[in-house]
Amino acid sequence: MRPFPQGCENFSCGDEDLDDFFSNDVHLFEAQLFGKSYCFVNKSAPNEIICAFTLSHSAVKSRELPDKSRSVVGKNLPFLKRRFSSYPAVLVGRLGVSKDYCGRGVGTQILDMVKDYFKNESRAACRFVLVDAYNRKEILRFYKRNGFIFVFPQEEDEMKFAKRKVLHTRLMVFDLLSYEG
Repeated sequence: MRPFPQGCENFSCGDEDLDDFFSNDVHLFEAQLFGKSYCFVNKSAPNEIICAFTLSHSAVKSRELPDKSRSVVGKNLPFLKRRFSSYPAVLVGRLGVSKDYCGRGVGTQILDMVKDYFKNESRAACRFVLVDAYNRKEILRFYKRNGFIFVFPQEEDEMKFAKRKVLHTRLMVFDLLSYEG
């Protein structure tokens, strides 16, 4: 794993929005300290990016959530801690796997690495991993297979909360306490 390098505009995961971010915005995003992007490269061809992802510190702001969502997030928390206004989290803001490596388990390996790092090696406490996943069946299925659950069980609830008529993304969460990797 290494920081996302300059001059890697040829990275493509096949998603126009992600490709545009990693080609044009990734370094500006980092310069503003909104997130840090990383990539894995092919050892035999170091200019070939296998996958790229961005991490940001975040929080689950429990007091802002409706009761249903608060109980989804807090179901495994000790009773006294459920009253906290927020819980430490890391946000996987962007995750793209090169078109040449799709279907090989790379995305799952990245998520497992993030889970392991923030549960076992991070210097700061972190209870949850958040994703704001594209609201597409195959993407949501991918995150569900990797143990993520919807913060808002019903899409309509999330639409009301976000005050949007259309949801392009869905907020999902993974409780690191459940990670055994």
